[in-house]
Order: sequence, then structure tokens, then C-alpha cells
Amino acid sequence: MVKEIQLTFAKVLEHLAKAPNAAERQSAFDQLVAMLQRKRRRLQREDEKIKTICGQTILDFIASVRDAGSKGALPLFKKTPGFAIVLDDFAGTSLPSSILISEHPDALELKERGYGKSKRPDDYLESFGRWLKENLNLIPALLVVTKRPRDLTRAQLKEIPSSAESMGSFRLGEFSWRDWF
Repeated sequence: MVKEIQLTFAKVLEHLAKAPNAAERQSAFDQLVAMLQRKRRRLQREDEKIKTICGQTILDFIASVRDAGSKGALPLFKKTPGFAIVLDDFAGTSLPSSILISEHPDALELKERGYGKSKRPDDYLESFGRWLKENLNLIPALLVVTKRPRDLTRAQLKEIPSSAESMGSFRLGEFSWRDWF
């Protein structure tokens, strides 16, 4: 039996149900138990939901599947129809339900560079220089950047863009040198 890369609980149960002989049934059962053990931690995060669906925790359910053996595992899943699909969803083994494909042609509607309230890069630089002078004493990190850059801490450096944006002046990083040429 070749192992599938994207194997779901539903597929393993299907293999278990359609197994023509005891050896293949045992192989599918072993695969099911191994898969339950591999996904156990992820499934334990959803333990309350699993308990309301099947009446027992995932650890108890794994133990009862193991105890039931290759012949009794399938009836355990049949007691709760759709439980394999629920396990696939909780364990993250389910396949994507659909892929969205757009049939209409793409079109470029607008291409422009942003400089905040400025129109050109030089306007942006002038407004930045003006803002720096006006807010030098309001934001301590700006004073450190302009006077003593070696004393600048990482926290102070991170404070500058958020302070600039919260004051409503402009977003740092919108400048594009390409428009100069």
C-alpha cells in the first residue's frame, strides 16, 4: 500500500471499509491509529467539541478505537455519522473545499506613488524636514536620533514611525526615489 501525502480520516476509513482481506484491513487500521496518534495534540485543543459530538474525549476515543481492533473501529465511527470529517477539520487534514477562480480579465486601473499629503518627493522631503524641526522636543527619540544617534535604543527607534502616524502628519516609508528621475 502506497502512503498518500494528503491522507484524511475519511479516506482511511474508506480504505478500511473496502479492504478485501484481513491483511489490508489491518494495514488500514494501523494507519488510522497512527494518524489519530499523530494528530492527538491538535485534536486535544478541540476536546470539548469532540466530547459533545461523540460523547468522549479524544484520548478515550483513541483508546476505544485501538481496543476495538480492525473489525470494530468502523462501527465506532458509524455511531457518529460525519465524525471523520469533523476530525479532519479539527486536525487540519481536510482538503480545501474549493478554489476560487476569476473568469474576468484583469485590468490596471491606477498606478501612483504615495507621499502622504505631498505631491512630489521633494515636497515630501521638505514637509519631513519641517515636521522634524517642529516635533523635535515632542518625541524624545527624535532628539536622540538628531543629536546622539549612538545612544538610540531599539524601543526609541520603533517609537518614531508610530508617533509620526499618530500625530497625523504622514506615513514614514512612502517616499519613492524613482519619481525623481
